[in-house]
Amino acid sequence: MSILQLNLYIMRLSVLLISVLVSAIAVELDEDETEESTTHPYPIAEFSQLLVTLNTIDLEITKVLGSLSPDKDQGDQLISNLQGYVYELGPLIHHMAFEDAEVLMAAKSVYRQGAPRFLSTPINHEVVQQAFGWDETQMKVLQVLYDNTAKTWRNFLNMCERQRIES
Repeated sequence: MSILQLNLYIMRLSVLLISVLVSAIAVELDEDETEESTTHPYPIAEFSQLLVTLNTIDLEITKVLGSLSPDKDQGDQLISNLQGYVYELGPLIHHMAFEDAEVLMAAKSVYRQGAPRFLSTPINHEVVQQAFGWDETQMKVLQVLYDNTAKTWRNFLNMCERQRIES
């Protein structure tokens, strides 16, 4: 790998890490906040297909994490899918506070489905690192994304509890 390629790769990782941090901030729920916002910082989205989208992303992540020999080209897609899960679930969490019927129906269907399967599929660091040729920094980015996705799921469960959504 040339110096130029290495520098470009490092820049891509930096941008990725920044986007992860921004998405983590975007879905953070402040439990100490007493006043609910009355405005929607996220545009109202179409939530009717959310469960299908989340299931598709979950399946793709689970396939890669559960594989003993993932394809080398699946690494970038794994990162993208972890970000995508947060990107899809985050707005739902936010809109649940406004008690919109469509949003709460979508939340209930996601809640009934249960936790994403990939959250019970541990990251096999050795397999992932070897298959994708990743260094320690890239592995840390993966772990941060995975942890952020798990945190987003916990935030969703907390909001379901606050909205008294049951299966």
